[in-house]
Amino acid sequence: MDGYASIIWFSIKCLFLVPINIIKDGLVLRFKHGRLLNADLIHRIANRTFLAHSSEYLVDCLVNPYMKKSGDATYISNCPHRNSIEHANIRLRDNDLATVTGTADAQFQNGIDVQMRWFVKSNTFDPKKDPVIYYMHGGGFRFREIDNMIVFLGHIHEAYPEEAIVLVDYTLTSRIKEAVFPQQLLECLAGYEWLTKENGYQNVTLLGDSAGGNLVLSLLELLQKSARPAPKKAAVISPWVNPTVHDEEVFAKQEIVDYLPIVKILEWGEYYIPGPEYINNPFLDVEHNFDNSVWEKVLERTDLLVTYGGDEMFCDQVKRFIEKLKSSNPSKFSAENNVAVDKLGAHTSPLFFTKLNLKNWLNYNINRELVRFLRSS
Repeated sequence: MDGYASIIWFSIKCLFLVPINIIKDGLVLRFKHGRLLNADLIHRIANRTFLAHSSEYLVDCLVNPYMKKSGDATYISNCPHRNSIEHANIRLRDNDLATVTGTADAQFQNGIDVQMRWFVKSNTFDPKKDPVIYYMHGGGFRFREIDNMIVFLGHIHEAYPEEAIVLVDYTLTSRIKEAVFPQQLLECLAGYEWLTKENGYQNVTLLGDSAGGNLVLSLLELLQKSARPAPKKAAVISPWVNPTVHDEEVFAKQEIVDYLPIVKILEWGEYYIPGPEYINNPFLDVEHNFDNSVWEKVLERTDLLVTYGGDEMFCDQVKRFIEKLKSSNPSKFSAENNVAVDKLGAHTSPLFFTKLNLKNWLNYNINRELVRFLRSS
């Protein structure tokens, strides 16, 4: 089926399937889970339907280009340097590739090209003392950042106006696997090197959602193992801690209340992993291959906040990861100080409060906890 035909067929399917799924899933939620349909659950059902039936052509030629234009056009007040882009070619250490892949003779042939995009940076920003948030977006390694994320960052900036925010435009995956692990992680490392080593930013916080949360956690491990300076803080929102190790029974139970379809989680994980030999790589599946000694040292150097939603597909994986963090360094990581839960929240729920002003946005505990953590000294 050619590109235009696939878009038309997608539209026809969704036109019929969205209302059918809302009725069908609404009945399941009511009689099996004791929950009544509301606007949030309807939104999840619709999104799950759209994602489940999206094609390669639709994502590459319609969705991602639309997300770029929509994100660029989203108005955020008081954001100097918004969307200004800086390019760099960063030469990483020769042993970085070997460390990440576990292959002794792996070496770089060239530097890593990286594109850094400022969300906001004041004209008087001082890299030696002023805070900067280094953001890694989610999207299953397959999608650009959504416009909801732009509004989310706008709320973060409004609540914490002293900070600058910069995003890394890492390479997205595809079915033909031209860009697989560890390319995205190494691009994020190159972006961190550009910030800290090339430009002298000293007060850095890492922030990421979903797949971006995976990249944040993997980057923290890599910084520790390569003896590089660590960020002061890091926060992850619904991190996809195991992109290639799936809790299929949990997924089957949680799919009805989340907006992610199982079929696409499996697909995006397959696009990201180079091959089955990487299943035990700690930089890929960070919970499944948790290294207690490494994380004990990571938590000594970096304050970490983990957030997740009680309705999301990855809740059990994230809970296991949290328990392992608590065990690895109980004096530096606790449920009281380092975990925020949206009890009825879907995956990356803080990104979906887009129509609220800051005061109402902060009425949600998970958002308050995130801002509190980011602002803490």
